[in-house]
Amino acid sequence: MQPTQNAQGFAIVALFLGAFALFLSDLPAMIAAATIGLFLAYRALTFTVGCRRFLAGITVTRETDRQVVRQGGAIAVESRITARSPDQMKVTIRDLLPALAASGDEPTYAPSPAGGWTAGYPVRFMATGETRFGGLWVTLTDPFYRQEIRCTRDDCREPHVQVIPPQTATAIEGGGSREGGRKDSDYLRVMKGQTVRSFRPYRAGDDPRDIDWKMAAKHDRLFAREMSGQRGSMPCIIADLPDLEVSEGSAAFGAFSAAVGGAVEGAVRSAGGCWLTLISGANVIRSFTPPEVLHQATTLPAVLHPVARHTHLYRMQNRSSLRAAARRLERLQQNPQAESSTYRQAMHRLYRTFPEGIARTPFEAQIRRALGEAGSDNVYLYTCRNGDTSHIDCVAREAALQGRHLSLWTPESRMRRYRHTPRGHRPRKEAP
Repeated sequence: MQPTQNAQGFAIVALFLGAFALFLSDLPAMIAAATIGLFLAYRALTFTVGCRRFLAGITVTRETDRQVVRQGGAIAVESRITARSPDQMKVTIRDLLPALAASGDEPTYAPSPAGGWTAGYPVRFMATGETRFGGLWVTLTDPFYRQEIRCTRDDCREPHVQVIPPQTATAIEGGGSREGGRKDSDYLRVMKGQTVRSFRPYRAGDDPRDIDWKMAAKHDRLFAREMSGQRGSMPCIIADLPDLEVSEGSAAFGAFSAAVGGAVEGAVRSAGGCWLTLISGANVIRSFTPPEVLHQATTLPAVLHPVARHTHLYRMQNRSSLRAAARRLERLQQNPQAESSTYRQAMHRLYRTFPEGIARTPFEAQIRRALGEAGSDNVYLYTCRNGDTSHIDCVAREAALQGRHLSLWTPESRMRRYRHTPRGHRPRKEAP
C-alpha cells in the first residue's frame, strides 16, 4: 500500500504540528496532530478492508477461441469480470499473460455499460507445453492510498491452453499461409472426398479458399462452404503406426506424424475434439476420447512412433470376401457358355459353407467397438502402408458395415475416399 500525495500532505502537516507541540508544549497543536494521524490510520484501515472485499467478490469469465494452438500461433481472448465496484475507489485491472506469451494489445479491462469490466486481445505463444494465464493485476486507488495486488487464484488463471510444436510444410494437403518461409498450418484443410454440406455467411478468420464465389455473385455477399464432417459429431481418426521391423524412411514417417498431428488439431478447432485410435497392423495400441485428446495434445507426438506388430492378418479370409467369391462362382455356373468343372463346384460348396465357421478376430471386435463409441459419420485412416496391409481392408469393412465414410491417407496419395471392395469383385471407379 502506497500513500498518495494527499496522504503525504496530511502526514507532513501532522509531523509539523507534532514537532511544534513538543517544542512549545502546545496542547491544541498536539491534539490536531493526533487527530490527523488517527484520520490517516482510519482511512488506511477502511482502504485495506475495501480491497479485500473487492478481491473476494471478483468473478472472472475468460474465453478463448481455441484451447490447442501451435507454437507461434495466436488465439483471441475475451474476458469479463463481475464484481461490486468499491466506493470512492478507482479500479484498474489487466490480465497477466501466460509465460513466454506476447500480445500486441494491452490486456487492460475497460468498464462495461452492462456492469463489470471487459477485455479483448490476441495472445501469441512462443513456447510449447501446457500453460495458463498468470492471473490478474489489480490496482485500487482512493484519495489517500494506492494498492497494487496480484490475484493468482485458480479461477483467475483459467483456461488452460495446449501449445504444440510447429508443423512443417508437408503436414497437411492444402496447408495454411506462409510466414517467414515456413507454412503455418493452424487449421485442417478440407480433405479430398468430402462434400459440401451447407453454406453459411463468411466470418472474419475463415479460410478464403472456402468462399463459394457463385453464391457470392448470386446474393452479393460472401458465403463459406461447410464440408461434411466439419460440424455435427466429432470425427474419428485412426492412426496406423508403422511396423518396427519394416524400414519406411524418415521422410514418409515425418509426413505421417505431421498429418496425424494436423488432423487432430484441425478436428479440435472445427469440431471441438475427436476420437483417436492408435493401431499398428492388427494390433490396437490405445484409444483416446475427446477429453483425453484435449488434455494430452502436447504429448501426442511422443506416442506416434513405430511399434512391434505381434499380430498379423496376412490376407485372412472373412465372411464377406468368401461369400463374394461364392456368388462369382455361382454366376459362372449359371452361364451356359461356361464349361462345367468339378473343381469349381467343389469350391462353390466350400465357399458357401466355410464362412459360417469363421469367427471374428479380436481386432475386428475392437475396431467395431471403437467406431461404435465414436458414432462419427466420417472416419479418417492415416497409414504408411508398410508391411502387411490386410488390416486396412478390415477397418474399411467395419466402417462400411456401420455406414461410415472412410478416407485413407498415405504418403503417396495423401487423402482420398476409400471404398471397401470384397475380394473377387472388381472395384468401381469413383466419380472425380
